[in-house]
Amino acid sequence: MTHFDFDEFEKKLKKVTQEIFLSINSKNVCGFSLFSDSDAGSILASFNTISHLENNWKEYPYEDKEYYRWYPAEWFEEGIPNEELDNLSLKLFKAEYFDDSFMKHKEKVFKTIVNVLKELKDEGLFNSTGNDFVLVFYATDSEERQNELKWIKELNKEVLFKEYENWMQTWDV
Repeated sequence: MTHFDFDEFEKKLKKVTQEIFLSINSKNVCGFSLFSDSDAGSILASFNTISHLENNWKEYPYEDKEYYRWYPAEWFEEGIPNEELDNLSLKLFKAEYFDDSFMKHKEKVFKTIVNVLKELKDEGLFNSTGNDFVLVFYATDSEERQNELKWIKELNKEVLFKEYENWMQTWDV
């Protein structure tokens, strides 16, 4: 079994995430996301701009506003091209583990990604953004609702978390 070096992964992810955010910060950013697939075999970044968000709200007034604020697939750029993130994704994809440890590996990958975002937030990386800035981690094609709720709470101001939580409660109605 090949050992997956989570410390190295976290260190490199933090560095590249900071570089990506600093490269886009001048674009009036109102949202930033790191995301993975449901098998924790990739890592990508997305961002949204205030103007893109407001245009979506105007173009689709019948949709939930929260959908465009919180769902990175509708953001200005989903899957920012980045060679370093591609290399990290390749390491995730090639990670080997015993069948019974898959869930533990996946949980640790997700936790590491959320921790990177939290650390960068705590260090002030996102301070230049507005009060409505959202920070998101999610796993595509996954039913991780309780984890998503926990991640959104950990990464955002209470008022924004409440907005997300209230919106999430409408999903099954």
